[in-house]
Amino acid sequence: MIIDIKKLAAIISLFLVILLIPGCKSDDESRISVYYINENGTGLYPVSESIESGDTDYMVRTLFDRLSQVVEDEDYHAPIVGDLTVDDYTIEDGRLTITFSMSYMDLTPTSKALLRASVVLTMQQVEGVDEVAFYYGANPVTDAAGVPLGPQTTDSFIYDYGQAQSQMEQTTLSLYYATEDGNNISQVNRNVHYSISQPLEQVVMQYLAESPGVEGLMSAIPEGTNVLSVVTSDGTCYITLDPTFLNLPEGESREVSIYSIVNSLCALDAVDRVQIIIEGTGNAAVSDDAVSGTYKRNDTIVK
Repeated sequence: MIIDIKKLAAIISLFLVILLIPGCKSDDESRISVYYINENGTGLYPVSESIESGDTDYMVRTLFDRLSQVVEDEDYHAPIVGDLTVDDYTIEDGRLTITFSMSYMDLTPTSKALLRASVVLTMQQVEGVDEVAFYYGANPVTDAAGVPLGPQTTDSFIYDYGQAQSQMEQTTLSLYYATEDGNNISQVNRNVHYSISQPLEQVVMQYLAESPGVEGLMSAIPEGTNVLSVVTSDGTCYITLDPTFLNLPEGESREVSIYSIVNSLCALDAVDRVQIIIEGTGNAAVSDDAVSGTYKRNDTIVK
């Protein structure tokens, strides 16, 4: 058999070109959703990325690099930036223990919760990582009440991670609205339909801002209040509001506006307490407003 050298060379060249085409993923790569922080710093932004496969330690180190990189995209940014660094990490018996630098304490409560959610959701995709424990310096990370969080998993966080889903659910919400005199709150049960991609905490806030449609009751949320973020982690719902929330309607007590939110959110199975954060302007520092703080359900104000 006579081999045509020219044809053989052409076939080999074509094969090499196909191998070098960008976007062709080899068997030595994995697709992993890296959870960045969205443009406004109010939620997560998952990006599917190709990661070279390796052992657990290699994959974790690679993902730390992704979560610490400068992102050239206006829609999202990495969570571990600026003075915040990962000083150390260990992997033992399925637990990834991470030690952040002390600048972790400079973050707002919402930023801390989003950082932890970003890391946990990203790292738990790695084989060999079943849970993640967080420290800063020698100190364990705590919740809003100062209680150490302990190891966390994807089940520790309830949030809309940007996944497009259209399936609808139906549930009954226990919502608390202001009484007409502005001194108490009263419970209203509402049957609602909502998209499963939307957190129930967010649904609660949407309905609280509307009129209850019940005579003698009204919304306790000042008109124009913007909910900047809602994140639930280990029983604490962190809700960030803009300063408009401080503009109380005439005759309404501050406790009524606070516990309208707190009692309504604490009626959800996943929420035991609520941390309210009033965001300032400019550097987005928490305002000194006598409202920001952690609250539990209060039945003494219910009529």
